Amino acid sequence: MLVNGRPTEEIVPTRGLRQGDPLSPTRRQKGLIHGCRVARGHHLSHTCFFADDSLFFFKANLQEALEVKKFMGIYESFSGQAVNFQKSSITFSRNTNVEDRDLVADALAVG
Repeated sequence: MLVNGRPTEEIVPTRGLRQGDPLSPTRRQKGLIHGCRVARGHHLSHTCFFADDSLFFFKANLQEALEVKKFMGIYESFSGQAVNFQKSSITFSRNTNVEDRDLVADALAVG
């Protein structure tokens, strides 16, 4: 995993890190968004919050990217906070094809 553009060692959740948010579980239950498998039997939930940073984990396809964008918009409207897309980045599994990468990056307006 890259953090601030640099490879990092294993991330071990400790105090101050929480997973989940009030929006993604509803979408997960409806089958609109899925977690991300990181190893056999190990999945990450859809969001991880730490301080003023957020990590979103979802399948790299247009449908799920649009769901993420939708619940980010809902969060922005309720919280008054906005995503700074100029400071945002996106990373894909090496197994994600180029077409899906381009669709997801374009939908979220990040590169």
